[in-house]
Amino acid sequence: MLEAESEGAARRTVAAVPSPALAVPASLHASLMARLDRLGPAKEVAQIGSAIGREFSHALLASVARKPDAELGAALDRLVQADLLSRQGVPPQASYLFKHALVQDAAYGTLLREPRRGLHARIAETLESQFAETAESQPDIVALHCTEAGLIEKAAGLWGKAGQRSLAHSALVEAAAQLTRALDQIATLPGTAALRREQIKLQVALITPLIHIKGYAAAETRAAAEQARLLIKQAEALGEPPEDPLLLFSVLYAFCSANYVAFNGDALSRSRGAVPGARGKAGGDSPAHDWASPHGNGLNGYGGRRRRPGALGSGDRALRSCRASSAGGAVWHRHCGDCLGL
Repeated sequence: MLEAESEGAARRTVAAVPSPALAVPASLHASLMARLDRLGPAKEVAQIGSAIGREFSHALLASVARKPDAELGAALDRLVQADLLSRQGVPPQASYLFKHALVQDAAYGTLLREPRRGLHARIAETLESQFAETAESQPDIVALHCTEAGLIEKAAGLWGKAGQRSLAHSALVEAAAQLTRALDQIATLPGTAALRREQIKLQVALITPLIHIKGYAAAETRAAAEQARLLIKQAEALGEPPEDPLLLFSVLYAFCSANYVAFNGDALSRSRGAVPGARGKAGGDSPAHDWASPHGNGLNGYGGRRRRPGALGSGDRALRSCRASSAGGAVWHRHCGDCLGL
């Protein structure tokens, strides 16, 4: 008999859709399937619960299952008595936990593809309509169900929202994973101006967690910056330049930082003279030089240094250059390419 996890572990369990690819010994799988088949009507409740996650509340299950209270209660009692679920609290305030992940996987694996997708769509809709606070604070949960339901465009938006939220809370590993999922899903959709704008915004946002997780000069960080630069150039070619000049500024800062950390002296030396308005090789007025400086007004410290009122730092000048380039400054683009070694 599978052992129940402790109550503390149950409270720490995070709802997640099971992985059908999990390798389970054939004999154990057969035993679990036999136990589920003997449940009768309770098997459907186990399937619904397995799609919600390893742990689920009575309120959410009831809203998704849409069964009479007596019928749902009897099915849940049967699952608890069969030692497949553990229950905390008293319905309708109760919560349930599959005693082992393999039980959840077995129940989930009995769902056919189309019913499974429809079930995930119903869970997502229920979360948004009846559990709005949870949907707002945990958009990744709704995004996961939309992904499994095949609602790709909606899922992409929610993964992006989840990534931006994680980034704001300094959950950098989660942010990188969620932003990547959003971008992967956008890439599968037909291109529209709105999706291209969102894609640029998310691709630029991905640079920040990668800088902190992998490093300024890491291949993953530079690849993200390269992709963001390519997307901006493609959008400009279509007459859809980003409205926010800081997006381009952020990409250029990533390249300058990578060159500085990687000690790319050739690129940095070109940055002192290639940008219009730079004052000589040693001058600190080159925007690219200031981005590359550890004490400069780069993305994280933009506008942060003390200076006299009304004075423009080189970060300000760079930002103005970005504005000009977004309005069609091809010459500025050419100089940026030279100074950054792009």
